[in-house]
Amino acid sequence: MKRTKPGILLFIMAAAVTAVSCARLQEGGTALPEIPVSWQVVQTRAASPYPEDSTFISYAWFSLPDGETWSDGSNEPRLYIDRAVISHHPDGWHAGSHFFWPPEGTLSFFSYAPSDMPLAEADGDSGVRVTQDGVHLDNWNVLDGSGRPRNIDFLVADPVVDITAADAAGGVPTLFRHTMTRIRVNILDDMSEDSEIEIRSITLNDIYCTGSYASGLWGSTSTHSNLRNVSLTLPAGTIGSGLITDYVIMLPQNLLAVSDNANGDSDNRPAPSLTIEYNKPDASEVQKTTVEFADWPGSSYWTAGHDITYTITFGKGDIPIDFDAGVEPWTGVGGITVSRQ
Repeated sequence: MKRTKPGILLFIMAAAVTAVSCARLQEGGTALPEIPVSWQVVQTRAASPYPEDSTFISYAWFSLPDGETWSDGSNEPRLYIDRAVISHHPDGWHAGSHFFWPPEGTLSFFSYAPSDMPLAEADGDSGVRVTQDGVHLDNWNVLDGSGRPRNIDFLVADPVVDITAADAAGGVPTLFRHTMTRIRVNILDDMSEDSEIEIRSITLNDIYCTGSYASGLWGSTSTHSNLRNVSLTLPAGTIGSGLITDYVIMLPQNLLAVSDNANGDSDNRPAPSLTIEYNKPDASEVQKTTVEFADWPGSSYWTAGHDITYTITFGKGDIPIDFDAGVEPWTGVGGITVSRQ
């Protein structure tokens, strides 16, 4: 089994910026001090920075100090920053119009990317909604209308709750994590760099493609729906020294057979598998090989944040096709270090 090199740990932190707009008003009309709320990307020695041409969305809820209440007798958190688009500026990362810290009480921050994710504005919609409980992604289908993978890398930051301006003197600390699983297939010929084997198709079979995310987790596989077969995009040509498919981004899910699915797609889901169709020079018909993902050691689950490469190696004569899998940290925006157990 192949192990892959360590990945990249990315942090989204925060830094001070200059206040450039008027203070907002607190409940009751009291002017807030001009202490701006801002975000900044900081890289560690082993990290890559958040791309400066990217943006993300941030919300914040305001809570009064312990023991104090609103005039209506409630101390429930109230929306303070509503879907602010955070982008890079010469003086750091912040919204186009600055927001300011309240003189008392605390703020709780929830952020996600990409910023153009569709919004779930009504019950049953597919898209993002953010509440005082965190970021939700409802009824998300990883496929587009034509059945092709959307390949949207949905990132959610760890919640930063109940902090004050003093707690975030350097800015609001925001660590993004990948919520999806990224898959690709590497095809090799172990016997020759001049292989004439032609790959016709590679398909992921019996994959759940719709699910909902809340409180940092996807629902269990039994609550996923939209059971589909997903075709991977192949490079042109024969195997030669190797072919590798484009990445596809899928829902995290169990790769074992499922019975009694809660969403009623069917009573049973067969164990998900991968099918490869190919032509060999000495064969008159298209050949087909199917292997269940669970047959790959360490591959019984697609885990959020994992980047998985399945390797298929062709032999000649009586030498069989060999299957291997490796799990890498997902490098890119907000990558987290993971390892296969």
